[in-house]
Amino acid sequence: MKRKKYGDRATAYLSKPFNEWGADDERQAYSNTVEKIYEKIYELGTAQTKTKMDEMGIFR
Repeated sequence: MKRKKYGDRATAYLSKPFNEWGADDERQAYSNTVEKIYEKIYELGTAQTKTKMDEMGIFR
């Protein structure tokens, strides 16, 4: 009996489309934050850190 109950809930949950509304704004805010962090690491980093980040192409 419980199995059927949970199965119905799972089916209802999985059949709903993923709500993307607002997700782009959140992703952009996250990307902006990560970029600022990398900029600060580069600014404060050693020559070796800067060279490695340049090699990785982080700011391309």
